[in-house]
Amino acid sequence: MTNLSSKIPPLGVRGLDFLVWDSNFFGYKIGFLEIFENDKKEEILAEIEQAKKENYKLLYLKSIKKLDFLPENAFLVDEKITFLQDIPSIETLGIKPNVIDIYESEIIDENLINLTLQSGEFSRFKIDKNFKNQEFERLYKIWIEKSVKKELAQKVIIQKINDKIVGLLTLNIRNNRANIDILAVDTDFRGQHIGKNLVEKSFLEASLLGQKEIQVITQKANENACAFYQKMGFSIEKIENIYHFWI
Repeated sequence: MTNLSSKIPPLGVRGLDFLVWDSNFFGYKIGFLEIFENDKKEEILAEIEQAKKENYKLLYLKSIKKLDFLPENAFLVDEKITFLQDIPSIETLGIKPNVIDIYESEIIDENLINLTLQSGEFSRFKIDKNFKNQEFERLYKIWIEKSVKKELAQKVIIQKINDKIVGLLTLNIRNNRANIDILAVDTDFRGQHIGKNLVEKSFLEASLLGQKEIQVITQKANENACAFYQKMGFSIEKIENIYHFWI
């Protein structure tokens, strides 16, 4: 695992990043500011004041530490947990090839959309009520559409029951790691080891893609998901606090 302290710069915040895609999608100016442990309150507030002058409407703030000095309209919307593990040996996996498939069609099955929306129950774009124009739904639909087209995922793994897709996992390779991006099991089919089947299949596919590590990011508030990943052998690598600051 990466030593978190090695990522901390010696002095000062890195400055605002203008998020082109987000700004185009949401229709207003959005920026991102990563805050490190040794950043000073005055430096952070100065960056926020600069964002106001540059007509930003929304800032995403990411910080290892909790921030108790932010102005009004800044909300903690996510305690983001990164889980990581070495990919287990293929021989140890209980893969069930008769129930797990790779989704190959570029036609979007309606069940894929429904599962993707279910996966975002704790998404910051859903819980932040300042989004009022179905941004969450539109965002997640784009996510699965681009995943199926292999723009955002190398593999889309599914499980069917009676020809209905009831489980979904998208696997992406990013920053020299395999990443589980979307994982969802239909609410009517939970408790049948579908999530376990999907994750074990992701281990196999990631290994075939030459990867040694696999990570998944979820929300601390999603207690069931956190418990599931730990049961599957993942360990917490880091926790980051995500704030939305509306200007």
